[in-house]
Amino acid sequence: MTDESKALKERLLKLAESHGIKSLRQLSLSAGITNQNLYSNINGTYDISIKRLFKLASVMKCDIVEVINVFYPELYAANQKEKNVPVEGE
Repeated sequence: MTDESKALKERLLKLAESHGIKSLRQLSLSAGITNQNLYSNINGTYDISIKRLFKLASVMKCDIVEVINVFYPELYAANQKEKNVPVEGE
């Protein structure tokens, strides 16, 4: 696991715990996804889908923005600063 993946895992766990979820396993199972699939998103094997972001937010009963900020903190910060993030490929 890379340092970036470890940091993402810790941010997600911290967010989950702040909403009463005790582990990433509990989070994934409650969202109806396998723990392995969640870790493939954390490790960067596969990009997380917007649908999965919403599932995680729904389980934690938090705003989707909180989950987006966990997975894409740099993009989120740029968006908040400039409110104009370029679309990939442009």
